[in-house]
Amino acid sequence: LCRQLFVSQKLSMKPVGFIDDDHSFSDLIINGVEVKGTGDDLIKICKKTNATDVIIATSKIPEEKLQKMKSELASIGVQLKKLNWQINEYLPQ
Repeated sequence: LCRQLFVSQKLSMKPVGFIDDDHSFSDLIINGVEVKGTGDDLIKICKKTNATDVIIATSKIPEEKLQKMKSELASIGVQLKKLNWQINEYLPQ
């Protein structure tokens, strides 16, 4: 995901950090981008990094929590987006 954000001209996004509730990832650097903290730190991290979007790249977050995150992020002008992974059968044209 991180590499795609850097190289995709369509997306025109630059990652400013990762958020992960697994504390073993704390301070880890992935493709030059630091894991900044946990979901509890999300608003503070968005403000500190001037993030404009948050991309959810997991399906493990319950819907209620996503709705709460969306509302909290909207209050500081940040959009919540969700990455949809798809693997489809190749069908020749």
